[in-house]
Amino acid sequence: MSEHQLERTVLVVAYWFPPHAGVSSFRAAQIARVLSARDWRVCVLHADSSSESMQDRAWSEELEQLGVERLPVPPSRKRLPSLGRRSLAAVSIARMIRQPFHTAPDYFDDWIESASVAAEHIIRRYTINLVLGVVPPISAGLAANAIARKWNIPLALDIGESVELIPHRAPSYGGRNQDESLELLLRSALFVTVPSRQEKELLLRRHGFLTHEEIGILPFEDGQPMPSSAEGVCNLTVVAEELDVSILRPLLKIVRSESRYHLRIAADVSPGLERLLQKWRLSDRVVVERAVMPAVLDRWLAESAALLAYATPMQAIPRAIVHRAASVDVPIIAIGEYAAALVAHSNAERMQTVASNSVSALAAALATLPPARRAFTVAERDDMLEREFSRRLGMVMKL
Repeated sequence: MSEHQLERTVLVVAYWFPPHAGVSSFRAAQIARVLSARDWRVCVLHADSSSESMQDRAWSEELEQLGVERLPVPPSRKRLPSLGRRSLAAVSIARMIRQPFHTAPDYFDDWIESASVAAEHIIRRYTINLVLGVVPPISAGLAANAIARKWNIPLALDIGESVELIPHRAPSYGGRNQDESLELLLRSALFVTVPSRQEKELLLRRHGFLTHEEIGILPFEDGQPMPSSAEGVCNLTVVAEELDVSILRPLLKIVRSESRYHLRIAADVSPGLERLLQKWRLSDRVVVERAVMPAVLDRWLAESAALLAYATPMQAIPRAIVHRAASVDVPIIAIGEYAAALVAHSNAERMQTVASNSVSALAAALATLPPARRAFTVAERDDMLEREFSRRLGMVMKL
């Protein structure tokens, strides 16, 4: 480790981080990898996922080999109701209860204090030059802000999701009004990063106190093109942090009626799905993986006829996954009331939106899929924005 690296230490506060092997970990893992490659000592404060089934130790070990240090913090105790464990009816009832549902930005607000206390262990070991909060969830940003204020350390913020979709990212349910919490974070942060120029313009329009110099861009990671081995089969891929069987039922009806469709699901799914697959005799054509690393997802996308991306009031796929599919030319079908917002800033050429999650609407969209994937040429990677991201963080860090 160089002397320069010892002088630049960043504390990343992210609720989801490997070994949690859900798609919500992709953005924080990307940030840790980028900063570690640019001579930052990276310490990550994240929720402990040791009691979850969605784990992949190889992913966290890969980051540790790059020099990333982790400090797991006990997870939030208020995660329920969860789409993976409760019915949509139960979640809808929870939305109707004003207290305490609407008083906190998401279900992780009790994690803020735990993270603040745990941060002291890292701060007493290293001189922290910068605290970087990764949003969503909003509570991770609030925890980063609390740590930065307590120890008088500059705060930076990464918003890896469209501000329109943050309230709908499971398991932060129900479209809560998070504007006040987000504005507090934006006013507190010395530097903010977003994944695209369009998101930067959206922030500038919504929050007039921000300036161009205070917002940087760190694009999502591209997928890795792989040879496709699937011929004569129409593989469909669904990716999410959590999914309830009621959301998947229309799609499963189509898979049941047309044998050419095979479905791969990467998500924490509700227990009722396994029973439904057995009842409908779909176990041989529907594969469910709760844990998924980027390399596994890239292989699935390479063999897929389309990525099905849900964007409903209760469930929105991370936009990092939409970008990953678009970067390797996988057709995207965005489903739900917020489908347009999900793909609004995507550069995907083959993309369509379906406002209604119904059998007829989905069947019509699937019928338009091309018979074969086009050849895809890998563009030369440009790390200019990653270098700029590291440089700008260095400008605001505590010396």
